[in-house]
Amino acid sequence: MIKKLATLNDIMQGEEQTIVTTRSRLKGAKNNIPPAIEVLLQLIYFNESSKDINSPEGEFHSYCWHQYIDVPYSFRACYILWERGYYLESTIIIRSLLEKLIQLRYLDKHKNLITSIWSGVKVKGEFGGRHTQLSLTGGGVYPAFCGALRNSFCPQPAGLIC
Repeated sequence: MIKKLATLNDIMQGEEQTIVTTRSRLKGAKNNIPPAIEVLLQLIYFNESSKDINSPEGEFHSYCWHQYIDVPYSFRACYILWERGYYLESTIIIRSLLEKLIQLRYLDKHKNLITSIWSGVKVKGEFGGRHTQLSLTGGGVYPAFCGALRNSFCPQPAGLIC
């Protein structure tokens, strides 16, 4: 028989305990991550492009900038979740950020696909999807990186599914 059901207060107390543990084990995170987020926020405003928006280079620049706008906010959300012990959720955000970088690298070499991606129109046979994009990263780099990332995000992985 269940003696007590979990409450929101229980969850919040657990988060506070996890924050203390996380900060004690990774002392630099509390001091170094907020300034990094500040820099990411400031970089949004350095968007001077002399390229014609209708050119492939201009479209690419614009697409990259629109993808980048989310980065500081996603990184902060990841930090908040990670600090509170939500390792799976924070890893999902980091993976999403990594996939954006991979997509941008792919589109740098395939600028002709940007318009179709932005408009949601599939270009048959052109855009090889995730597999083709990931192949540009070189072999098994992406899966190896994600595995290492997942393991590094869990300070005490025993018993946790991260």
